Amino acid sequence: RRGSTLIIASPPGIIDFVRNAVQGRTPADVFSVPWLRHTLGSRAELILGPAELNYADTTTFRLADRGSASPLAEADSDAYRALISSLTETEIFESGASAGKFPAFSAFCDSVLCAVARYSVWQSFTAHIIVATHSQYRRLGFARAAVQALAADAFVRELILQWRALTWNTNSLSLGASLGFEHYASTIFVRLKPTPGQTRN
Repeated sequence: RRGSTLIIASPPGIIDFVRNAVQGRTPADVFSVPWLRHTLGSRAELILGPAELNYADTTTFRLADRGSASPLAEADSDAYRALISSLTETEIFESGASAGKFPAFSAFCDSVLCAVARYSVWQSFTAHIIVATHSQYRRLGFARAAVQALAADAFVRELILQWRALTWNTNSLSLGASLGFEHYASTIFVRLKPTPGQTRN
């Protein structure tokens, strides 16, 4: 949802169902987890959101001293795994964090990996960012430093930065805003159960 405009992406097999369900509804009606849960019923395996979608480029991002943050090396894999193991299962699921994914950028305190930021490239021009902070080192500036290092790398590759966080995650959204990310739209993701004979991509 962007302002009063709502875009719905649907698998081909349920386009008619979705079109009929939204007939006569306002964007505010449809952009609602309770409405989606009620309307999709047993079709929905997972509903995630709302989430806020934010972007930054070289004109908005606030590049600053990233301190000791630097690219994470393969030799730091044990520290990488230790950081991820400090997260709850819910935090891992909601953030998409996982050990062993590169390129990644780190902020250490002594020998402890306190925060890691990595990105994957979407559609050749967008750097989708994933940030994870050790449970014992939050709100101390480590995530900010790791994202600063990530941004410097992504901008060399002429990428636009994407920051997505669930609406309730105000700490993440505040960090993104302080770095210069600007709100673009809100999203709700629905994972549908496969129909008989269908395999999940």
